[in-house]
Formats: sequence, structure tokens, C-alpha cells
Amino acid sequence: IVEHSIVLTAAHCVRYSKPNLVRIGSYNVKNGGVVRKVSKVIIHPDYGSLNNDYALLLLSEPVYGIRPVGLPEQGVDIVQNTPIVSIGWGYTSEGSGKTTEDLMEVDLVSLTNKECNKRYGLDRIKSAMLCTWGKWDPKTKQRADACSGDSGSPNFYYDKSGRIINAGVTSWGS
Repeated sequence: IVEHSIVLTAAHCVRYSKPNLVRIGSYNVKNGGVVRKVSKVIIHPDYGSLNNDYALLLLSEPVYGIRPVGLPEQGVDIVQNTPIVSIGWGYTSEGSGKTTEDLMEVDLVSLTNKECNKRYGLDRIKSAMLCTWGKWDPKTKQRADACSGDSGSPNFYYDKSGRIINAGVTSWGS
């Protein structure tokens, strides 16, 4: 939630299927927190494929008692190796086909777009994107990351005063 009556999500999550309700402030996908009706969906006007994958959900009534996250100051870039927390109710491991009912989180770090393209072997990272990188887990033989089903979930960091700042939303991965 970025304002008392505005939720930020990924455009690809709402492009073809508009949500009727959102649950805010809960650690469980099925209960707790506050449920609000979505009155309007606004997709970024330059959304296309993977770029500008943002949408705003306008709520029918404001949510109070849950503090909205901050947004980065305009023109301020997130520097490489900034600790980023990604949360969501997606798959708990790649290919598992099982989502979780309890909110999960993973600690990541930010990368510059140049470094991201180099590590992932891609050339798809655009200036409006934030790239993150997770730690390797020798037990699972997988890199920690957001996963399928986490799309639209927030990625955030803490500023110097300890305030939560939204760095973006989970959009896609490789």
C-alpha cells in the first residue's frame, strides 16, 4: 500500500483479470488484515511486455492503521548491493507447483542493470527496472529469489531512518 487508498502491483497481474478485492496487512493469504474492494485499476500508460510493469489499484475506501510504504525520491537511484526484501505468497521453490498461504520473504541485494545483464546473461534489463540477486543455498542447490506467484508483490529496503521504502514490485525472473 503506497497511500491509504492506493495499492501498487504489477500490470501483468491485472491486465486481463481485474481484482475485485485486496487483503492488506495480513501474513496469511486467506484471513487477517483488512479487505477492501478495488474500485479502479490504472495500468502504466507505457506498459508493454516486461517494461513499466506497474499498476495502481484504487480502493473503494481508505485503509487506516496500516502505514503506507514510502516511495524513493525522484531521481535517486538504488545503488548496487542495497539490501532488498522481497515478500509474497508464491511458490516456495522453483517447479514445486505449490504456493504458500503464509507470507514468505527473501533477502536479496540490488544490482546495477549492467551487472544484472552480465550475471543473468540477458540484455533485457531496462532503466525502469530494478534487478536483484539472491544467495546460493547449497542444500537446495538453488539461488534464493522471488518465485512464480510472487508477481505484483513489493520489493523494499530500509532508508537511513529505518523507514520502509518500496523499490518496486516483482515482475519476472530468470
